[in-house]
Amino acid sequence: MRLFFACAVAAAGLAFAATSSAALPRITQYDALLVSRTDPASLLLGTQNGLFRSRDGGRSWSAAGLAGDAVTSLAQVGTTILAGGHGLLVASGNGGRTWRSVRPSGLPNQQVDALGSSGSTVYVVLTGAGLYRSLDNARTFSSVSLAVGPAIRALALSGEQIVAGDVSSGVYLSPNGRDWKHTARGAIMALAVGGEHRHGVLAASWGIARSSDGGRRWSTALHSHVRFGAVAWAPGHPSLAYAVADDRSFWRSTDAGQSWHRLG
Repeated sequence: MRLFFACAVAAAGLAFAATSSAALPRITQYDALLVSRTDPASLLLGTQNGLFRSRDGGRSWSAAGLAGDAVTSLAQVGTTILAGGHGLLVASGNGGRTWRSVRPSGLPNQQVDALGSSGSTVYVVLTGAGLYRSLDNARTFSSVSLAVGPAIRALALSGEQIVAGDVSSGVYLSPNGRDWKHTARGAIMALAVGGEHRHGVLAASWGIARSSDGGRRWSTALHSHVRFGAVAWAPGHPSLAYAVADDRSFWRSTDAGQSWHRLG
C-alpha cells in the first residue's frame, strides 16, 4: 500500500495563487467534471451551486442549469447524463440542456454520495444505504453492499474493478463491491478512468495522483497545497484529461495525466 497525499504538499515552483484566467464561476467548491463523448472541448462542471458548461476546453464558462443544487457527481451511460447530490438524482438525454428527476426502481432514496459508470453499468453510493448497481442503463438497481460508505466521495470503473475514493482514508479496489483492497492513503475528492484500455486512473486530492494499472499502484503527478475537487478524462482521447482546483484554477494534461499545465 503506497502513501498517497496523506497531507498537503507544496512543491517548489508550484505555489498557485487564485486567478480568474480560466473564468471559472466563483463557487466555494468544484465537485464533478464530465467531458463530452463527441467533443473533447465541451465540459460540464458540477458545483455547490449547480452546473456550468465550457465549450472551449475550460477557458470560459456559463451557467448550465440546476442552479441552487449541489451537484457532487456526474456520470454518463449511453446518451444519458446522470447528475447526483444529496437529495438530487436527475438525468438528461440531450447533453445537459434539460434535466428530469429520476427515481429508478431499487434505489431507496436520492441521497447520492457518488456515481460511477461504464457501458450500461452504473454504481451509486447512497448516504446510509450503501452501494447499488444497475446493469440496464440506470433503469433498475439492486443492492450490492450495505457496508460501503459513508465517506466514499468518488466511484469509477476500471475493467472488472470498482475504484472507490474515500475523503479520509484513500483509494479502494473491489471486484464485486463487497471485498475491498486498500491501495492508497489520502483525502480523495474525485476519480477518473481512461487512457489505453481504460487502465489509467486519476485521483484528485491535494494535487493529482495517477495509476496506470487500474488503481493498484500510484504515483504523484502534480503536487499542490491547493485541494483539487474534480478530474475527468476525455472519452475517446486516451491522452487528454482535465482537472479543477478549489482556487479556481483549471488544468489540462495531454500525456495521460503524467504532467499537468495550468490554462490561462
